[in-house]
Amino acid sequence: MKYTVSTLCLAMSLLVAAVTAGGAEWEYLGADKNGIPLFYDKKNITESDGIIKIFQKQAYPEEMLQRIGERFGARYADLKKIVNLVEIDCESRSTRTSSVTYYDAKDNIIETKQGDREWTSIPYAHASASNILYELSCPAEWTHITSSKEQDYFLNARRISSSTSDVTFWMKGVDRTTSLDTEKDKFTIRCNNGTYALRYHVKYAPDGTASTVKSYERLAEWSKIGNDTIIGFFRQVLCTDGLARKDIREHLNYLTQK
Repeated sequence: MKYTVSTLCLAMSLLVAAVTAGGAEWEYLGADKNGIPLFYDKKNITESDGIIKIFQKQAYPEEMLQRIGERFGARYADLKKIVNLVEIDCESRSTRTSSVTYYDAKDNIIETKQGDREWTSIPYAHASASNILYELSCPAEWTHITSSKEQDYFLNARRISSSTSDVTFWMKGVDRTTSLDTEKDKFTIRCNNGTYALRYHVKYAPDGTASTVKSYERLAEWSKIGNDTIIGFFRQVLCTDGLARKDIREHLNYLTQK
């Protein structure tokens, strides 16, 4: 069956309207390359055949919204919000913006436009919004590594990338009393010299919402890994003889069966 552009846009408008009616739960994601704050709707993430669909909002300042409205014409004079429907293919690690929806001050849809047809790859070592959405939204495989008195710490076995001596991974902390996530962190460990750098940090409030989101990709500071530290236990799992472990899947299976 073939669909016209107008039919697709109508379907996208109905989807966005349904989300608006059901209420969104916007959580801070970070900022784009121009410093514009980005949010994603954590309440209305859907998945079908490995494709994740996420609503992303850009918090443009008033003067920028005014310029966009002036460029698009009188119909956009009351423009207040722009929401993108982002699709992420978790298997191929690619993304596209399937629609862009413009809202007025009363939260009514002005127009929904079709987005990109082509998929683009999501780079691994990059603090882009698409990369963070991929990391936070695509299926994870959390494997327990170690515990403190108050928290359990897990490694996402699906998100490990490595070179000869460097290994980058996601870790999360879980409160042992409430079983709620307390933090998610992206780290790089240099196995050859025993140092690490924090790349990305999400801290969760007791109600499960993200209270702090920070990217350190451009300002990563390398620190020595201390003995008997949480990051030290991760190093023991991910490194061997000063090199990034290549048989990490087999090693994790071995550890979980001990």
